[in-house]
Amino acid sequence: MAANLLEYFRSQLPRLEDIGPPTAPEETTKKLDVEAIQKIIGYAFKTDDGRRELKLAMTVPSAAGLEDHRMLALVGDALLRAHFTLMKYCCRTTVDNQGTLTQKVAEKVSNETLDKVGTRIRLDQHLIVEKTTILANKSIATAIEAILTAVFFDNGGQLGWVTGVIEKIFADSKIE
Repeated sequence: MAANLLEYFRSQLPRLEDIGPPTAPEETTKKLDVEAIQKIIGYAFKTDDGRRELKLAMTVPSAAGLEDHRMLALVGDALLRAHFTLMKYCCRTTVDNQGTLTQKVAEKVSNETLDKVGTRIRLDQHLIVEKTTILANKSIATAIEAILTAVFFDNGGQLGWVTGVIEKIFADSKIE
């Protein structure tokens, strides 16, 4: 039995050597400024894989490319939902019913809210965009979700680091 959930899921996937690393497009509008992003999110990536995942997270894919980017965002969305649900539970937030709690969490992790957060902390200025790609309204939200997954994987699946990044970016954005 794997020591943690992340090890279990990784054991179910093909080896990285067999499928190769995720790649980002070569023809983009700019290069990734890892140090600037690490300062914004309050987390320093420890591994080359983590930095590669960060590049993938910050790349806005064309309609035809980068399925890995979407998968990073999907996991990041789940991490955000878990974080805010646990915060409501641990703080013993009073809610009228479970539907109200679900609605409050959904508002917190909505693309609209995440786009506002990303814009206020100026994460949008660091997105890597393919020259032929038009930014969608949810590009910043997707990048935030994908960054959270990159942080999660970079430190072996420890949620504490992800929580720290979530708390920092929401505090810095001044969005309640």
